[in-house]
Amino acid sequence: MPNDYDKIIRENIEAIILPLAGRLFELDIKSMEEVPDELQVTLERKPDFLKRITTRDNQNAILHIEFQSTNDGGMVYRMLEYYALLLRKHRSPIIQFVVYLGREKPMMDTTWSAINIDFQYTLRSLRDYDYQNLVASDVPEEVILAVLSDFQDQPPEEIIRLILEKIVQVAPDELKLQRYLRQLGVLSKLRSLQPLTLEKIDNMPIEYDIQTDYLFMKGKEAGIKEGVKEGMAEGMREGKREGKKEGKEEEQTKVVVNMLKSKRLTHAQIAEFTGIAEKRIKQIAQGHNL
Repeated sequence: MPNDYDKIIRENIEAIILPLAGRLFELDIKSMEEVPDELQVTLERKPDFLKRITTRDNQNAILHIEFQSTNDGGMVYRMLEYYALLLRKHRSPIIQFVVYLGREKPMMDTTWSAINIDFQYTLRSLRDYDYQNLVASDVPEEVILAVLSDFQDQPPEEIIRLILEKIVQVAPDELKLQRYLRQLGVLSKLRSLQPLTLEKIDNMPIEYDIQTDYLFMKGKEAGIKEGVKEGMAEGMREGKREGKKEGKEEEQTKVVVNMLKSKRLTHAQIAEFTGIAEKRIKQIAQGHNL
């Protein structure tokens, strides 16, 4: 998966896995525990999600989930490879799912047969799942996935409006709200809805530092812009590849300054939120007497 989408899934997986297990996988999980997720034999693989689970009927298994934003012609071989490595290491039943997040219809093979072997994993696509079930959730990490679901012939702007209203309702605090808005903007790109989503976010009656994050996110997609309009950061931390390093650093500095001026976030929170090293945050703060 592209890094942006992969990062969001890894950030949110612990919060969404139990609801998704029931909704998408029809698994009634009673408990989960960590298992080592690096598989080394002659190669190294790191699964997206790997837990030892116990179901309500006391069945024990290793649950392995991969998240995929594009059709991968070799997915069945990758899942078979994971299966063999997991089975060898844990000597336990393996339950495997691929959750497809992309815009196009999933076309990946889910079975493979040869002499003395028949292999199969389960493929689930969020685009086949009713948006209403996700928007109805009280788990914000699950609510934002509604942008990748089946809109049931409803206008995209209506779905995004419902998602935003629910996120505002269930977000536990302002910092988390900023995070969910940023993640929603990134995920909406998978459905070619990012411009509409950013417009809806821009029109929300939200606080200054949330606006800063929105522009920070928007600048990542648009590339490094010229300066900052009326003190608001228009560039984002990664910027467009052709954006110059000097411009990128200048935009990052202005974003951090704006967030420092709000006096609502610690250096550590700004570092976590923007991806800029905390040491650099402190340097900027000292340089601007903040």
